[in-house]
Amino acid sequence: MNSELGVDAATEFADAVDLEAGNLKELHGALLSTESVEQFLHEMAVLAARLVSGGLSCGMTMQPGGRPRTVACSDDVAAQVDEAQYELDDGPCLHAMRDGHVVRIEDTAEKARWPEFEAQAASHGMRAFAGHEAGLARRPDRSVAFVADFPDGN
Repeated sequence: MNSELGVDAATEFADAVDLEAGNLKELHGALLSTESVEQFLHEMAVLAARLVSGGLSCGMTMQPGGRPRTVACSDDVAAQVDEAQYELDDGPCLHAMRDGHVVRIEDTAEKARWPEFEAQAASHGMRAFAGHEAGLARRPDRSVAFVADFPDGN
């Protein structure tokens, strides 16, 4: 798989699920064994983080009623990074969700686009970030984010 975190992270996850029968079977098993949508989304976030590349966290954000919240994450780091964005009401995941664009931060140490968010993410040890709008039917109220603890995902 691609070792670079970025624009292709969500596509890489989808390809991994599509191409590897074991991954599809695992996703199917999670769907059948979970008792709630929240539990299924958590299992999906864990699977996504594991399939894309090593050292990644994955968070899924929804914006019910106009207020963003984390609906699933692979670990506490993803949740902390999401919370930093919500407090600032700005950051790459929120931008991806609101504008429908893939967003990439190659190294949070540069603090180029979202200085406050990038400083907070770096304080949690997160160095690279890719956010992808995940809305259905052109509804920009969902996003998926992959976070890495190394610059440029390498």
